[in-house]
Amino acid sequence: MADPSTVPASAAGTEILRRATQNIASNSSTVKLLDGVANHTYTILSIIFFNTSASDAEDVLMWLDVDGAGSTERSIIDETIPAQSTFVWNDKFIMVGTDELVARLDTGSGNVNTIISYIEQRWA
Repeated sequence: MADPSTVPASAAGTEILRRATQNIASNSSTVKLLDGVANHTYTILSIIFFNTSASDAEDVLMWLDVDGAGSTERSIIDETIPAQSTFVWNDKFIMVGTDELVARLDTGSGNVNTIISYIEQRWA
């Protein structure tokens, strides 16, 4: 497995363990948790959601936008996370090419931090 800090963005035929972080703060806009790239395959290993609110539960929606088309959503979770609590999604799944993993809050505004662990494979 390659050290991600030494692999050029143009490298082909690589397999790299990666992580990404995002903050979900609103129901009025979506957040791309992971934005796919052509000729890449992503194996999602786990996603940690942490609700930083001291008093409010947050309802998090997450879906797969196939090919980044915007209209081909595939729901993955609709989970209520209590205040100051963590929800871990550790079912594995695959994203290919320009798929996008997207999330938003169901109501109002809040603050949910995410950490995504995944394997990125490059083919071209």
